[in-house]
Amino acid sequence: MSRLDRAIPVWVYNWLLISALICIIDGGFCVLRPHSLPGGCLQMLFYAYKYYILWDKHYADETDSFIWTQGFGNLVESALNLVVYFNLIKSVRLSKMLAIVVCVMTAWKTVLFDIYSLDIGQGGHTVDWLSEVMVFGASLIWIFFPGYAAWVLMEDFLPIPKTNKTHSSGGRGEDSPDSPSHGYNLRSPTYKRE
Repeated sequence: MSRLDRAIPVWVYNWLLISALICIIDGGFCVLRPHSLPGGCLQMLFYAYKYYILWDKHYADETDSFIWTQGFGNLVESALNLVVYFNLIKSVRLSKMLAIVVCVMTAWKTVLFDIYSLDIGQGGHTVDWLSEVMVFGASLIWIFFPGYAAWVLMEDFLPIPKTNKTHSSGGRGEDSPDSPSHGYNLRSPTYKRE
């Protein structure tokens, strides 16, 4: 069996499901504003957000189009997570590729959101340590886990170099330029020249 046909690790499946559920709630809140805000007809579905918007002022601003766009991205990302989680693509290889794509989407979207939240274009924002921990501290999870999941899945797509080497006649132990791996072990964590 090829490495590409190995099953996706269980912890990656669990991450995709947890991420999908949280992002459906978050995306729903963002897209449904002002109805999802306190006082709106859907406020009970998003009860916890009445506290979160005290720390993240962008979420409270119903005219903030970036937050709406990010929320819509959350919904698309969640749908893709669920496609992989429920094995709607019968090919393990394609499921892995889609999981890599959606994990990179999650991490990159979070980086963009964090940069946006700094309000650099408007001269920055005042630092409130509790708000910083609630917004930026929590976002580290959404950068680390999907980034690590993408890396783990991507390793199955890296080539494994052949173990037999052709040495040059110069006697210095250098690899021949004809060698497919050119002496690099791409599976080694340090990528040292062999």
